[in-house]
Amino acid sequence: MYHVINFNLNFKVHQNQKMYNIFLIKLTISNNDDALDKLKIHKKNTNFMVHHIFLSGSVGVGKSTILKELVSLLRNDFRIYQMKEYIDIDTNGISRLKEFQDGKLSKYSFHKYIISWYKQQAKNSEFTSAEIVLWERHPIEALEIFCSGTEGITEIEKEDLNTEIVEFCKEYAIPIAHKGCCKVKMLDTANESVNILVETIYANSIAQIRVGEYLFSCTFFLYCSDIELQYKRIIGRGRDSEISFYMNRKNLSWINRKYFDYFAEIVNQVN
Repeated sequence: MYHVINFNLNFKVHQNQKMYNIFLIKLTISNNDDALDKLKIHKKNTNFMVHHIFLSGSVGVGKSTILKELVSLLRNDFRIYQMKEYIDIDTNGISRLKEFQDGKLSKYSFHKYIISWYKQQAKNSEFTSAEIVLWERHPIEALEIFCSGTEGITEIEKEDLNTEIVEFCKEYAIPIAHKGCCKVKMLDTANESVNILVETIYANSIAQIRVGEYLFSCTFFLYCSDIELQYKRIIGRGRDSEISFYMNRKNLSWINRKYFDYFAEIVNQVN
């Protein structure tokens, strides 16, 4: 069973004077081993649109693991680009994170640095020619999640971050995720295998895409209802700065709550 927060279906929200729908659904997956094979898509020989799929959520909820499996599954059928987080591509990423956690790097400077790595990846020809872009978080989360409130950052700095992110998204036709431009679905990763979660995401995003027919983008908000399992995953990937920081469960609970509050606010923007 999937554990889903008790929001209603088909919320309508206003964004820039337009009406959008956000869908939040409970998903069930067939146990049939051939399920993925039956969902395979045959591409048409036509011009393509770029489809964006975002995996969002707190630390230790399974984003990286699931993305790795999705890339492996899709790479033979589509031109795939995986947009990674700074810490997975910059050799200095872990040390920059520690500088930020130790107060040696300002919140503003740290998130400017994060955004710069998204922008560098977008210059890659594999990104600009991709049919499907798989994201580990959306750039807007640097602002909306980690720079919310006023602690450690000024309103002018927040506005500068917002401007940079919005301009970046416009330049590369990236949807401003979670704000009506994407379907939003929530999955608890605590009690399901990676294979089942990948099947779920495949069945409810990739299987709906017919390249060249229409633009389709989707956000999956991943969360872990078992905070001890979540911390065990953090230990498993062996980043000392994360292990020590989230050893205090208050820090882990804080970021978890930020994500829940963020998505709750989105779906509560009812007409």
